[in-house]
Amino acid sequence: MREPASARKLREVLEKFDTPERRRFQIDGEPWQWTRQEFERAKEACSEVVDRWSRAVWVEPDSRLEDLQRCYASAHLHPLLWFALKPSIWVYRGVPRRCKDAALRVGDWVALDRAYAAEHGGVRCRVLRTRVPTQDIVWAGTDSNEYFYAPRGLESTSSDMHRVIVTWAVQQGLAVPERVLRDYPDLA
Repeated sequence: MREPASARKLREVLEKFDTPERRRFQIDGEPWQWTRQEFERAKEACSEVVDRWSRAVWVEPDSRLEDLQRCYASAHLHPLLWFALKPSIWVYRGVPRRCKDAALRVGDWVALDRAYAAEHGGVRCRVLRTRVPTQDIVWAGTDSNEYFYAPRGLESTSSDMHRVIVTWAVQQGLAVPERVLRDYPDLA
């Protein structure tokens, strides 16, 4: 049986990104713990961590939960969105049971509905429930059930994403390694 053209095209795209360099590249931690050089290597390797953080840094205007009610017709919004008038909200994230550190991370996909998160977490997943400030939730722009966790103050229009992340980490009082701050003497 011949492979359908769409499946062949998808396989070709995936093979392009599944390079030996990407498979060899492994780095632990979060981008604010990496040097600029390590961050650039992670970007080149199509790191999932860099992708996750980019969702929190480059936030679309008017996509924060608190702004959605005035920008979009109610038919396009999740019914639970009307609770967004509260200062904090429960969000849910489905994660595999084998996931050791299952804390909510910057840029993670989240749902406002537990059942939706469970449905997208995989077979026999566990569902994390976390209360976060309403202002830290951003609509993904895909489905009315899909959002990102993007702490306010992290978003930027700057193309220097690593600097934005390190600056935010310093402002949050996180322990940014000295070797990282050498790239940004003005932040030390």
